[in-house]
Amino acid sequence: MAPVRHRIREGFEGQRLFVLPPAVQGRCARQRVVRDLFATDLGHYPNAPGHYVHRPRGRPEVILIYCARGSGWCRWRGRRWLIGEGDAAFIPPGTPHTYGADARTPWSIYWVHFAGRSAGHYLDALGVTATSPVLHAPESGVVAEAFEEMLGYVPHGYTDASLLAMSTALARLLGLLRWHQRSPERMARHGEEK
Repeated sequence: MAPVRHRIREGFEGQRLFVLPPAVQGRCARQRVVRDLFATDLGHYPNAPGHYVHRPRGRPEVILIYCARGSGWCRWRGRRWLIGEGDAAFIPPGTPHTYGADARTPWSIYWVHFAGRSAGHYLDALGVTATSPVLHAPESGVVAEAFEEMLGYVPHGYTDASLLAMSTALARLLGLLRWHQRSPERMARHGEEK
């Protein structure tokens, strides 16, 4: 496969991309239970050659990118992390960042932006920090099913029931990432580049 020579943010064949409207996000932030953890954006890019995102101001939510296939990279705070199949990268809120697909083996990714009163507690439970933002959870079929569950609630609209279901599906996804997470030795081998 020849390297991709162009960069695009979205518009991939078969992509699914959902952004909850600001009013819906506001409802999530006010609803009991849902306000603890909720998605603001989510999607799936089944094949993303040339994928490239640069956000000089970051985003107000946590960004989770899960690589189901292929490879890519993420960069922030002067560091670059390689992301391969089964890796989940967490970009902290408000952090300027850049990420993209590898030119030779472009990634297939699931992703979600999430917020809420307990978002930081989930990151703590996962052992994710600004200096150790990547975890390896190689059970990609199980993780993909959890993402698909979340995506499955979006077509039902933004009812209180669907928002609660999406919130609990997100909590389940994060729990599955923790359950299937592999050892730090794998991360050391996978490596961080400076």
